[in-house]
Formats: sequence, C-alpha cells, structure tokens
Amino acid sequence: MKAAYINQLGAPENILFGDLPKPSIGDTDVLVEVSYAAVNNDDLLVRSGRFPIAKPAPYIIGRTMCGVVRATGRRTTRFMIGERVWSDLLGIHGRQGVCAQYVSADETLLNRLPKTLDEKKTVAFVHSGLIVCLGMLTYGKLGAGESIFIHGASGNIGSAAIQVAKTMGSTVIATAGTQEKVEWCRMLGAAYVYNFTKPDYSKDILKVIPEGVDVYWDLTNEPNLERALLFMRPGGRILLMSNLDLHPALPLKALCWKDCTVKGFNSLNANPEEYNSYGDVICQMLEKGLVKVHIARTFPLQEVGEAHRLLESANPPQSGKILISV
Repeated sequence: MKAAYINQLGAPENILFGDLPKPSIGDTDVLVEVSYAAVNNDDLLVRSGRFPIAKPAPYIIGRTMCGVVRATGRRTTRFMIGERVWSDLLGIHGRQGVCAQYVSADETLLNRLPKTLDEKKTVAFVHSGLIVCLGMLTYGKLGAGESIFIHGASGNIGSAAIQVAKTMGSTVIATAGTQEKVEWCRMLGAAYVYNFTKPDYSKDILKVIPEGVDVYWDLTNEPNLERALLFMRPGGRILLMSNLDLHPALPLKALCWKDCTVKGFNSLNANPEEYNSYGDVICQMLEKGLVKVHIARTFPLQEVGEAHRLLESANPPQSGKILISV
C-alpha cells in the first residue's frame, strides 16, 4: 500500500512517500481503508521528536482519520464490513499512524461514523472537539450557566471550544489577535470578544465579568498565570496546554487567595475509554448542525510533507483544518 512515513525524527523533509506492507489484523482488530486524515499540531510534535513517544519503524504519520471497514478479526463485535468509522487514537503509544491507504486498529480505538455525517467535516472536527470535551468537561468541569474565558480562541481548538461551550449554555468570553479573528470568534457564538493586542483589553474584559469567570483556558503561546488570575472567580479552574518550552511564574498568593486550580494536560495522556466517551457527543453536535467546520486546505497523500510545512510555517491557517485525501 501507499503511505507517508518517516525513518527518523526531524523536519518535514524526513517524511517519505512510498510502498509499505499492507497491515495484517489480529483477532480484535479492524482493517480500515482510509478516506481522509487530518493534520494536527500533535503530528508535528511527534514527527519532530518534541513528543518523545514510542513509535514503530518505519512510522506512518498521523493520528486522526475516517474510512471504511474492509476486514474484521474473528473476535470483533462492534463493526461490520462496509461500515464507516473514525478514530483520533492512532499514531500514538506505539501504534502506526493513519496517512496510508489502510490501517489496522483494535476495535476499541474506533468510533462509528453515522451515515448522515460528511467524512471531511467529521475528520476535520473530531480532534479539536475531543480535546475540548476533555479539557472543558473532564478537567475544567464547566457546567451549564457557568462562564469560560478562552484566550487566543481563533484557532481550531479555540473555535471548537467556543461552540461546545455555547451549546452547553455557558457564557463565552474570547480573545484573538486581529480584528478578522475577533469577528470569527463572534460569529461562532462568543458573547464577548476582545483583541488582545490592544493595551487596555484586560480592563474592558473586567467590566463585563466583574466577578470573574469559572474556567480560563489559555491557548496562546505565552500563557501568563498572573494575568489569568485577574479574571478568575473564587474556586475557578485554569487550563493550560500550550508552549511546552515556557516556564511561567506561579503567583501562589493569588492562586491560594482565590482557591483556584491549574490543570495542564495533553490529549496523548488520555486513556481510550475516557477519550472515546465523548465520541457520541461530537457526532451528535455535527449531526444537529451545532458546530461550524472550516477546512483550510486538502492535500493528496503524497504531499503530507507539504501539509506539515504549511501548518508549522509562519503563516499557518488560523481557523481551518488541513486534511489529507487518501
């Protein structure tokens, strides 16, 4: 089969395209013919070696895909040949990735793709949507009627966070770095949106949330806990998952005075049961038309390297997903 893979960690130039053996399946595995794969920031971190996780050699790129079941192991019970499926749990923890014509996966790592859903829109949303559910619901424990401040909300995860929070009945305060991105966040449903490049944006925000917010999620490359605590109400929860190289100061007095918690996380550490528990939630939101999905660009399988270069370039798509057509 054709596949995009690496033999050594490093730059996008290390991504090769060629023939690899078609995967075999075990008793509880499913063989999926891949239709589309998504390109995520996690893929860049794994490929470069910044996320030092176990990988087979050669290693096929990618973790998010959708496709059609072509064969099943003799002890599988969840899927039938011809069914459409999706997954966001491949390409990690020693598993092969998804930028290939076929992938073999244990059936517990797959979700059913309803007949009414578009393949491209689904694969473009599920990674961000699952991270948002994991962050806001499992770790942030955001409830209906509560408020969330999303700092740097114009990207894929921030866009999904605005929409998921809105469907829950939460009030969303968001920031973005340009007026165009501000309008994007407003269009997605944020109640209040501010340009964080303006000097006095913090004062403007405090006018609309004088008592503070319940959850603060910083998606910028420069998370600042002292600034975050300005916006928190007592007992609030702060979520962090950006910039692995930063060492922000911990304002302990303010943290303790407001009885707030700080939770850092990444989706690589979520177990499959926890992660896939939100799979039906994601599909229901897509089926009901509750979320808008923007696809920035679709590359053919042989151009996975170009897709990686675009995402980690100085001008990546800010509010759209990059897909791979297999």
